[in-house]
Amino acid sequence: VGAFQQFVDDHPYSCPGWYNLGNALQRTGAHAKAIEAYDFALVIDDGFSPALLQKASALTMVEDYDQALECYSESMLLDAPQANIFTLMGECKERVGHLSEAEEYYLNALELDGDFADAHVGLGVVAEMREDWTGSMKHFERAMALEPENVEYHILLGGILKKIGMHDEADLIYANALRLEPDNLEVHLEAAENLQANERHEEALG
Repeated sequence: VGAFQQFVDDHPYSCPGWYNLGNALQRTGAHAKAIEAYDFALVIDDGFSPALLQKASALTMVEDYDQALECYSESMLLDAPQANIFTLMGECKERVGHLSEAEEYYLNALELDGDFADAHVGLGVVAEMREDWTGSMKHFERAMALEPENVEYHILLGGILKKIGMHDEADLIYANALRLEPDNLEVHLEAAENLQANERHEEALG
């Protein structure tokens, strides 16, 4: 951070300088300061979309989802719409409980790229929040088919299977996740909880 701060002190009208300072601050978790740095970059060049996208990411981290959405919307006026941007916008709407709008953004993402796994995950999460277990399972399965080594997707699908009492199927999902990441504590805990829910207490303790 110090080197980038020195650079903008010496070159206060450098848009890339402020942008790089923002990135460095964001990596350290100083999101509010990062947002300020991105704002300086955008004052210098309001068409610099990478600063808008990174500002949106930092705003999401401080849970300012409305402002983040504005940044994502602005970025799409500068660049062609992208599946990942629509998905990030969907996540903002999802986090404030606007599920229908979130769903719309995820569907927009899939119109651009039907194989964008994170958009399928978003639809799965929305379906889960609506207690539509079948719909949720379908989308998580699709995401896993697209990215079979993504352990997070295994955890999501295993969680749905566990909720609807398909414990043996969940067990297989967790076993596969542990083959991919044997030291993943979250998977171990989820797998143990699934065994307990299935009244296989001794195995859960093991």
